[in-house]
Amino acid sequence: MKERNLFQNKKNILFFILILSGLFWSCLKSGLAEEQTSLDMSEEEQKKIEKKNEEIQKLEEKAQTYEKMLLLKQKQKTLLGGQIENLNNEINVLKNDIKNNAEKIDSLNSEIDELRINLAKNEILIEAQKEILADMIRNYQEDNDDAISKIVFGIETFSSIATKNDHISQTGDRIVEITVDLKNIQKKITQEQAEIIKKRDEVVRARQDLEEKNTRLASTRSQKNTLLIQTEGDEAKYQEKLEKIEKQKQELLGDIDELYNANFAEISAFASGLERPTSGLAETSWYYSQKDPRWGDETIGNSKSKMKDFGCAVSSVAMVFTFKGERINPKQLSDRPIFSWDLINWPTSWNDLRLASSTAHSGVNWSTVDKELSAGNPVIVFINARSGAGHYVVVHHKADNGKYVVHDPYWGANIYLDSSIELLSKLYKVSISKRSINQMIIYK
Repeated sequence: MKERNLFQNKKNILFFILILSGLFWSCLKSGLAEEQTSLDMSEEEQKKIEKKNEEIQKLEEKAQTYEKMLLLKQKQKTLLGGQIENLNNEINVLKNDIKNNAEKIDSLNSEIDELRINLAKNEILIEAQKEILADMIRNYQEDNDDAISKIVFGIETFSSIATKNDHISQTGDRIVEITVDLKNIQKKITQEQAEIIKKRDEVVRARQDLEEKNTRLASTRSQKNTLLIQTEGDEAKYQEKLEKIEKQKQELLGDIDELYNANFAEISAFASGLERPTSGLAETSWYYSQKDPRWGDETIGNSKSKMKDFGCAVSSVAMVFTFKGERINPKQLSDRPIFSWDLINWPTSWNDLRLASSTAHSGVNWSTVDKELSAGNPVIVFINARSGAGHYVVVHHKADNGKYVVHDPYWGANIYLDSSIELLSKLYKVSISKRSINQMIIYK
């Protein structure tokens, strides 16, 4: 019985120990699970933090990029704005110079008018002295004849007559002296007048030059304003405009002047042997050469392309406009906004003139050309010399022999169209036919 109770007690104790062990293991397992969960959450949060940091870094990089772009645009706008401001200041200075020159011209004109009045007075005085001198000579002659008669008839002696003659002679000498002095004064005034007129002409030319510069600066300012508006300070848009100019360069013979100078002797000799027209000639007052030293080395618009190299289109348009009464030279035209970013541009209108033809390279209708020439409208045509690149000339007459006569902005005024073609063929060592002329531009 006693052993049985002892066994029961051991059994209970063992059971109790098992229960405690179970509880301990359960608690331990729960703690480990909680710790594992805690560890798992920390890694997840860490990943989220890292991801957010990456996003923040990307945003910061974007912000820096945008800041750089903004600074670039602001810099470009500031640069263009500064250029416009400088141009405005230069224009104001030129306006003051023009005003001062105008005042100088007015002052010189007043001096010239005063000198003319003095000159006129001296001329009247000289004429009066001449009349007095003539009267004295006539009286002297009459007195001399009368004295001879009186001597013959014994009315007066030789001594009294000689005294009178001496007086008359002295008076005459004095009048001659006065007349000579007046002539010297007149000569001096004439010289001064010529000098003042020369100075006035110089100032007038200076004023014209300043006015032209003023017009050019105003045009440039307009170009800059247009550029600022069109590009909004965006370098990419600016580059697009430059690329447009480069593309147009491919349509023109930009190396024509370089090749001509390199082969000057050969081409000059060849040109001298070409036939010159004797009929169908036009006035040279409206002819413009793209090589003219006044603008040959000047650039067209905002490009870096020189007039002597790429100015055949601009020069041809300037010639037609001038012929039609809208006088403007190639440089003045190239400074206008329409040529700010173009080497080739056909204005649809220009004051009273209107573009009356297509501008496409779709061939030339020579019957239309003949009709326009008969109506007094010169026609600009394009000679395709090589791979789409060519040269513009102005056809103005048809000679008696049926050949067309042109004002060629590079080769010269009043030459045959055939001569322009032959010279280009010689220069580029290619065969160019009349069929290569594939564009005509007409203004009315």
